[in-house]
Amino acid sequence: MGVTDDSGKYQLSYAPGIEGATLGEHQVIIRTEIAGADGEPLQRKEMLPPRYNNNSELKATVLAGQNTYNFELTSK
Repeated sequence: MGVTDDSGKYQLSYAPGIEGATLGEHQVIIRTEIAGADGEPLQRKEMLPPRYNNNSELKATVLAGQNTYNFELTSK
């Protein structure tokens, strides 16, 4: 899991307090959640098409060492 900051930078965590990702191929799911005052996601309609989340077509292969993956998202 990762969360972007205002400039779009992110850091992944694969368990609470453990940064990074496990090695291998992973499906990537991108959502446009916004945290409420309590830190929990606000309930609202997803702004991205399902091909980026519920029916994600995105994949990334994590290799040993530092990895950076940026995804160009397009929508109507």
